[in-house]
This record gives sequence, structure tokens and C-alpha cells, in this order.
Amino acid sequence: MTHFFTILRIRPNARLATALLYGIRTDTGTFERGGTDKNLSAWQWLSRFADRNLLRRIVHSEYLREWLPLFSLAFRSLKDCRGGGVYVPLLHVNNTDLLVTMADFFTKVHDLRWVAVSSIVDDTMVVIFRGDGGRDIGRLADAYFHDAGTAGGHRMMGCAAFLLSAIPAGVKPADFISQRLQTRTLRHSAPRHP
Repeated sequence: MTHFFTILRIRPNARLATALLYGIRTDTGTFERGGTDKNLSAWQWLSRFADRNLLRRIVHSEYLREWLPLFSLAFRSLKDCRGGGVYVPLLHVNNTDLLVTMADFFTKVHDLRWVAVSSIVDDTMVVIFRGDGGRDIGRLADAYFHDAGTAGGHRMMGCAAFLLSAIPAGVKPADFISQRLQTRTLRHSAPRHP
């Protein structure tokens, strides 16, 4: 979109420029996950028009107030896993944005190599994986859950999703995931992207 603005010589208003900057920041992980020369030049061009204070407020208010009790639950239910990872089982959530936000939050904890955050969304169990780059998290997600549904991702981000019917009768969803994260032998294959 920024490319079209520059070609057409259209100056975006401050709110639109700020939103586009935030999009670049999110997509590139503030350029930690890479980015192209086009991303960088778009960032530089948009920075002239954006509202820096608004961008700062957006960046520093990533969490909704109604999520705070779930963070409290996450701290209480945190389980250590093999390989320097942790598992955070949550109850039902309305959308996966909270799971992604929670997983991203835990990647900032010192000495955690990877994190898996799960919850039931509608009739589907969703597990969001994040890692520090030391191992291929997409491959890890695939190794643990390839037979339950869809699983895969990239080096630092992954996801698994499967219907609740894939969980054996009488087994709690969190226990099913925890058992796999603790004891399952990793299969060596290329990750499948969900």
C-alpha cells in the first residue's frame, strides 16, 4: 500500500501512516524477523507522516484489560517441558489473538527456549508455539501434533490445530498436550505449514 502511495505521490494522513508503520513493525517483528529493502524504505517514508506518540501508545498497550485474569491463570498453570520449554494451558478463549500475545509475552522470559500456549477455540484445540530461534519451532509443532491435525510453521513461530475429537475419550485436552510435549519422540520431517 505504501508503494502505491509513493508512486501516486499521495501523502497519507497521520493515522493511516501510523497504522501502516505498526503493520510493518508487526510483520517484521521490528525487523528482528528480517524484512526487505522495500519494508525499510516504506518505514522511512511513513515515519515522516506518522504520529509517533500514537504509535508508542499502540505498541505499549498490547494487552486488553479483560485478558489480565488469563495472564494470572497462565502464571499459575505454567508447566516446564523438555528442552527448556514451557507449556501454558488456558481454558476456552474467543480468538487466537490472545494465545499469540501470551506466547509472544513468554518469549521475553530469560532462559525459556520455547513456549506452547493452548486453548479451545470453538470445537478446536489450538496450540501456538514461539521460540528463541535455537530450534525450528515449526518442525517442533509438526513433530508433536502431525497426527492429530494440522501443524507446522517457521523457525521461530508455529501452530497446531486439531478437533477435540482427536483427543482420546476421558483425557483432558491440557493433559493430552502436556503428555505429548513431555514424552513424545520427535519425528524428523520437514514441517507442514497449516
